[in-house]
Amino acid sequence: MRALPYLKDGGRIIVNDRAIAPMPVITGAAEYPDGIIEKLKESADTVSLDALSLAQEAGSIKAVNVVLIGVLAKSTDIPKEAWLETIKATVPEKFLDVNLKATVMNNAVSVRPERARENSFDLLRILCCIAVVAIHLNVSVADVDASTRQGLLSAIPAYLFNCMTRFAVPCFLLLTGGFVLADKRNRDWKFFYQKAVRNVFLPTVGFSIFYVLYRIVKLGVHIIQGTETVSGIVTILSDLICGSPFYHMWYLYTLIGIYLLIPFLIRFCDTVGEKPFAVISFVFLFLASISEWTSRHVVFWD
Repeated sequence: MRALPYLKDGGRIIVNDRAIAPMPVITGAAEYPDGIIEKLKESADTVSLDALSLAQEAGSIKAVNVVLIGVLAKSTDIPKEAWLETIKATVPEKFLDVNLKATVMNNAVSVRPERARENSFDLLRILCCIAVVAIHLNVSVADVDASTRQGLLSAIPAYLFNCMTRFAVPCFLLLTGGFVLADKRNRDWKFFYQKAVRNVFLPTVGFSIFYVLYRIVKLGVHIIQGTETVSGIVTILSDLICGSPFYHMWYLYTLIGIYLLIPFLIRFCDTVGEKPFAVISFVFLFLASISEWTSRHVVFWD
């Protein structure tokens, strides 16, 4: 705990969960603090394990540090062979078998932070998926001429069903925000943006190129048929710049806009505290609602 302030943003803690009482605790001059592991997990990405038991299983309690090193090795890109060769070169031969076995004992240890599975979030995501499918299935039903009595009677149930399922996309965004904001590792710019580029930005660029080329080919066919003109290329490029190269891809561009803010938001929340952050969030939610009712989207990055 004393060394926690020296941990860099996005750093990981690998800790043996076996309590070792210092001399003040042994003599009764101080009390051993409770909930140390929980406090560490609240502050940073923490992997805790019973390294002493794993070391004993390997053959010696003196191999505790090697067990911890083995867990560290799993969270790096350094080849396993390099770690083993280093251990062979530095550990005395009579202790070598025990230490090599200790490095293997950590294979059952997860280097990911321990988090309880939120069944309610899983259920909400399932409901959102069903609702998104329902929205798209409902489009053909809702797209009727409501100027006639028969058309209006057909459209009203479709409009009501559409209203009941429109919660899905905002819920997906809220879930995304909840997960990424709760992960304190995302305070680190490099860690988060590397992950965002790999998981969101690059797929978005790839699919954008695919759909732009598809629309250009389709436009060329229509130009040959005489149903469209070359000016259609302006519409395609304008849609790309605005963040909607194809009708459904606006969501990914919205995610990019959100992801650009995540490290700033986490740091801001840590600075002002959770309650002020919640109040400020509600104010921005209110302003965003007013903006949604009084204006139209120009770009989806916002």
